[in-house]
Amino acid sequence: EITKPRREAIYEEVARLLVPDGHFYLTEPARPEGGVGLLWHTVFWSLNRIERRTASELFDEKLISELKTAGFQLDEELRTNLGFFQCLKCSKA
Repeated sequence: EITKPRREAIYEEVARLLVPDGHFYLTEPARPEGGVGLLWHTVFWSLNRIERRTASELFDEKLISELKTAGFQLDEELRTNLGFFQCLKCSKA
């Protein structure tokens, strides 16, 4: 699992390496909003098959807030795999 202190170190390194006007994509677990994705999410979590603690730290806008605190801005948000993952296009604020 990638804990919050480790993610903060990763953000610092991304900020250091990112070229001016550059952007990066970050993909992390998300909570699906409905349909098959929500059903799959519920079953998957009930079986404890994913890194549950770290993943739950990133749900419900927490990841976006964490990125903004690290000095990035959200340029675009995409959902993938039935909404089970969020893909964030970010750049330096």
